[in-house]
Amino acid sequence: MLLDTLHEQLEYEENHENAEEECTPKTNTVPNEPPVRPLLTQKSETDPFYDHYTIYPLHDKKKNESDTALYQMLQVSAAALDNRGKDLDLKCFPDLYPYGKYGQHAERKPNLRDFDYIKSRLASKHSQFRLNIQYLFFSLYNNTLRQINAGIFQMLNIINPRYKYTVKEFLQMLNENKLDGNLDTIFSRLPGTESYWKKVRNELRCMAREYGPATFFITFSPGEWMWSALAEYIKQVNGWNDSRSISQLIAADPVSTARYFQNKFKAVLAYILSKSNPIGKVTHYYWVREYQGRGLPHYHCLFWIQDAPIYGTSSNEEVQEFILQHITCHILDKQISPELHRRVLAYQQHKHNDYCMRKKQTKTGFSTACRFGFPRPVTDRIILRDVSVAISNRNKLKNKSRFYDLPRTTDEQNINDYMPALLLIWEGNNDAQYIGESSYLLTKYVSKYGTKGEKSNLDFADIQSNKPLFNRLWAFAVRALQHRECGAIEAADVLLGHPLHSTDPETIVKWLNVNIIRGRKLKPFNEIKNLPEDSTDLFYDSFIDNHYPNRPKELDSLCLYDFAKWFEISKKKPIYKAEYYEMSNGLYCKKRKKPYLINHYQFNPNNQLEAYYHALLLLFKPWRDLDELKGSDGTYCESFKKQQHELAQAMKYHEKCTIIQEAMDNMNKLIQNQLEQSVADTPKNSAHIPDGCVPIEVENAMNDFQAVVEKAIISKQDLQNSIAKFNTDQLRVFNKITSVIQSNSKILRMFVSGPGGTGKSFVIENLVSWNKIHRCKDTAVTAPTGIAAYNIQGLTIHRLLQLPVEHGGTAEYKELSGPALKQIRLPPVREDFVFVGMKKKQIDKYIKSMITFNLWELFEYDELTINMRQKNDQALRNSFAY
Repeated sequence: MLLDTLHEQLEYEENHENAEEECTPKTNTVPNEPPVRPLLTQKSETDPFYDHYTIYPLHDKKKNESDTALYQMLQVSAAALDNRGKDLDLKCFPDLYPYGKYGQHAERKPNLRDFDYIKSRLASKHSQFRLNIQYLFFSLYNNTLRQINAGIFQMLNIINPRYKYTVKEFLQMLNENKLDGNLDTIFSRLPGTESYWKKVRNELRCMAREYGPATFFITFSPGEWMWSALAEYIKQVNGWNDSRSISQLIAADPVSTARYFQNKFKAVLAYILSKSNPIGKVTHYYWVREYQGRGLPHYHCLFWIQDAPIYGTSSNEEVQEFILQHITCHILDKQISPELHRRVLAYQQHKHNDYCMRKKQTKTGFSTACRFGFPRPVTDRIILRDVSVAISNRNKLKNKSRFYDLPRTTDEQNINDYMPALLLIWEGNNDAQYIGESSYLLTKYVSKYGTKGEKSNLDFADIQSNKPLFNRLWAFAVRALQHRECGAIEAADVLLGHPLHSTDPETIVKWLNVNIIRGRKLKPFNEIKNLPEDSTDLFYDSFIDNHYPNRPKELDSLCLYDFAKWFEISKKKPIYKAEYYEMSNGLYCKKRKKPYLINHYQFNPNNQLEAYYHALLLLFKPWRDLDELKGSDGTYCESFKKQQHELAQAMKYHEKCTIIQEAMDNMNKLIQNQLEQSVADTPKNSAHIPDGCVPIEVENAMNDFQAVVEKAIISKQDLQNSIAKFNTDQLRVFNKITSVIQSNSKILRMFVSGPGGTGKSFVIENLVSWNKIHRCKDTAVTAPTGIAAYNIQGLTIHRLLQLPVEHGGTAEYKELSGPALKQIRLPPVREDFVFVGMKKKQIDKYIKSMITFNLWELFEYDELTINMRQKNDQALRNSFAY
């Protein structure tokens, strides 16, 4: 593979200069031929004629248009390229493939996987591929489409799992859309989706169930603006020697940045796991990579520490001593440790912003609070709280919202808790928290926080129902991709194969589907299509339905749980010394040196009785046929109760799951009681203020409105002087608006347009002053964006009207309050029949009333055309005189 790509690269370098000459368009000199369409040309910024190549407003700086804009200007009417073409990369990137050869799908011996090809291009010392951001996202899109295609038709929910479908029945049901495809299997392969992270959360819960609650939850966030080593690395690998900032270097080479981040975090993790034990002896760990709003990764880590005390089991003194031994919030003396002093102030000091500040209701009214609990209380000793109190207070943004408070002074109120040893090796913020408590609730909480999926604007109901199943699933998956946000560094991580999560080598989680009705993994569609019509060989062999019932006789007394935990199925005979058994179907059952962690659906025995006891019987009762689980009993519950004395392992597992479930249920009840008490202590809104309306915000908005109005008002004489400066266009618009307002004869909806410099803002300012002076009325001047509102000395629409606008999504729906519902006047309900006969004329009338209406018909239009900004510019006049 390396020789192949090296040969391609050398040929690329030898012929690149000639390729540029060949790709240069030449003038058409053939007679009687239609003229070649002109090209849009642009000069570089260093050319002396740079500013003369476009007609541009003189008050703006000239800049070149993007390649996309130039392409649109040419108005190319040719047919679009087929995105399924094998040579699409050659056509889209002629600068990377000047001879149209050696693309991703070129014939090679041996064959090269798509993943290996992209990785070799991006990891090459030659930079043209990794520095091309468009190529980076092009490769990511193709990679994602391959994952979607692999996920479609992998699972099938069978109503009767004992019925063997034939190929003919399967294809017929597929054409009639009677098969129930599981959409989770499509998106579970796509990093970042909710289906993907659902599996990770299940693995974390399995680890907590087997190992107990985690000890530490640590988040590593980068302080890349101070990473001079990263800047030097990017410059070195690219041969750059310029003065660009670290942010510009990261944006220019996201691939090298992603590799640097990956290696740096691996080094930090290796130090944590080393024999020096900086945070204690780590027995197990799990980490997840997440991308911040600015596109850079940060890492959430869970660590299990050997012999760590557990709150609720160990004494409070042991827990307090353990926390103080590893976590602090102190600002060390600059004379003792100058580097640690600098890093604490640079990376651990919290500063409030719009993201962290939230409105909350108190007994005295409304106030703002930080969602991260800063500033934190001053105390001279560590304070432990009950978990239920901490979580309920966090939901209400109360002060006592943390499991514990560390000793801190007034100067340290905004210092985030950290581990000194980790801060010295990771130059960036490290948020360290102790979460070892017996209810497992904190472990569950941080697991959910660290593995949250991306928000999507699509729902499974959006799938079109008038197309074949494959086309519907494909269209839905592609549409979902178009609603995702992905940064260049995330794209590089995916293409380089950097994992989004990982665990310790001792932990390998194996999933068992213990549902009564289980899904089966289908073979590839093309393979099924070539089978005989009466064949029932549609599915891959299942561990539960095929391998375990056919296990060797020597393992006859082994239950499914232990069989899955200690044995794996192999097609090849083990060649090294290991315990293995040959199975009747030609496969080999090999014993592992390290056991799997067995994970499965956790059913609630209170409301999922049959599913819960079916799972216990399936896992812990040795069986060869599924009918043996229930036997002659009517339910799985009855069967289990009859055999429970013989199933000691099942009873032990049942007691363990029950203890965990009861602990979480009790904690959830305590949290709910705390929340209800908090609601009871909070005063209700006044009768004249609807729920969901914050008085502080309404008052601030009105104050802003009054301030804008007072700022815009001028004297009567100044108003007359301003009106005297109007040109004919401005005076026409001004007189028309004021005459309609004075006569009050009609509703005026007027749209006034005009290019920059024609005086639209000047007309608005004088209209506001005229309305205040002559009619004693205030005028609300609004604009859709903050910049536009600033230019006209007004407010944004959502600020004035208090609209619940959220960036990047739709605002949360809020129900009307009781007083508001009482004031609503609903139309009377006619007591007509539900179904009535209607004539065609009536149907047409009602249908036409639902047709979209052209709102522009409601508006009058006028335009300002005289440019006032440069009317006194004599130099401009002289330039046009010659």
